Amino acid sequence: MTSSTPDKVAVVTGASSGIGAATARALAADGYRVALLARRLDRITTLADELGNGSIAIEADVTDRDSIVAAADRVRQEPGTADALINNAGVMLLGPFDSDQREDYRQMIEVNLLGAITTTEVFLDQLKDGGGDIINISSVAGRTARSGNGVYAATKWGINGWSESLRQELLPDVRVTLVEPGVVATELPNHITHADTKQGVRQLYDKAEVTAEDVAEIIAFILSRPRRLAINEILLRPAGQRDAPQLVDRPSDEQSLQLQAGRLTSLNIFEFAAGGGTVHPSACPACGQPADDADPIPAALRSSLEHLRGQLENLAEARLSQRGALVTRDS
Repeated sequence: MTSSTPDKVAVVTGASSGIGAATARALAADGYRVALLARRLDRITTLADELGNGSIAIEADVTDRDSIVAAADRVRQEPGTADALINNAGVMLLGPFDSDQREDYRQMIEVNLLGAITTTEVFLDQLKDGGGDIINISSVAGRTARSGNGVYAATKWGINGWSESLRQELLPDVRVTLVEPGVVATELPNHITHADTKQGVRQLYDKAEVTAEDVAEIIAFILSRPRRLAINEILLRPAGQRDAPQLVDRPSDEQSLQLQAGRLTSLNIFEFAAGGGTVHPSACPACGQPADDADPIPAALRSSLEHLRGQLENLAEARLSQRGALVTRDS
C-alpha cells in the first residue's frame, strides 16, 4: 500500500469492463481498497479476486436506487467509508433520431445521467466524512454534438453542467472532477442497437489508439493530488482526433444548398407585428396570433426572401455544374 492512500476506499461504477475495470486496477495498485459496482457479477468477482487488498464485488444497477443504497451500506461495513467515487457507468446507444430508438434514449438518460446523480446522492454522506473525491466520466460529446449522437450528447452535457454546479456546492470538502475522453478502445459500441451505426462506430473504435488504461492513469493522477489542489476538468482525445466524429450520414454540400433553397419556398412567411418592428411568423408560437389575423407582408421583406432564395438556387446550380465539369475533365 502506498503511503499516500493508507486505508482509502474507492467506489467504481461500471467496473466490469473498459475504463471502470482499468481504473479499479490503477487505484488498487495505488493502495486503494476498491468496491466494484456493476450488473455483471461474474466479471467483477473475478476482478476483485485479482485485485485483492480487501476489494469487493457488489452487483448493483445505477438505475435502481435500492441496489445502490444496499451497495453503500455494504461498502461502509466492509472496506470502510468511501473516499472516492468514480461515476463511470454508461451506455452509448447511437443512431438516427426516430421512434425506433426511443428505448435507447430512455436507457441512456437513466444510466448516464440519472445513474450518476443517484449514486452520488447515496454515497455523498460517506464522501463528506473526512473529505472525498467525485470523478464523473463524461465525453467529448459533452462539448460537441454530432448527427447521430443527440441523446447521448444530451446526457453528457447534463453531466457537465451538474458536475460544475456540484463542484461549487461541495468545495472545499469534496473535490469534483470532470473527465471527458474522446474515442477510447472499449466495448461501448457493442451495445448499439442500430445496425448501420453500430458497424460504422465499431470500425472507428477498432482503430482507437487511446486505451482504457490511459484514462485510468489520469484518474489515479487526479486522486493523488494533495487536498489543497483540485483538478476541475480534463478533456482528452487521441492525438489525431480533431473533434467528435460524424456518426450518421448527412447530405452533401450541394444537397444541403438545394434543401436550403427549397425550404425558403415553404417557410412560414415572416410578418412584422404592428407598431413594434418585432418579427413574428404567420402563426406565432409565442403570441398565438393566427395567420388569418396577420398584417399584409411588407413588400421589402418579400423581395428580400425571394432574392435570398434565388441566390441559394444559383449557388447550388453552380456547385453542381462545377462538379460535373471536373468529372468530365478527369474522365
